[in-house]
Amino acid sequence: MLSKMTCADTREDNASISSRKLILIGITLLLLLAGIYAHTRISGSEDYKGPLALLDRVFDLVDLYRRDFLERIYVDEYGYEIYRLK
Repeated sequence: MLSKMTCADTREDNASISSRKLILIGITLLLLLAGIYAHTRISGSEDYKGPLALLDRVFDLVDLYRRDFLERIYVDEYGYEIYRLK
């Protein structure tokens, strides 16, 4: 027998999907911030080892993506850059 879904069931499903998205976004941002920290801490030393080296590689991959797929179209007087997809 088929059960009927109520509005409350639908809201609960949407809430769980939203919370999953927020967790994923949070983890991604945390990794990116950790990568930026590692990149500034290591300062380009190629022989650095340890967990910071892995996070530095994350930063390098994000920067590689930025250079390959984004095109800078504007820089304002404060140095902020605006990009668009190539």
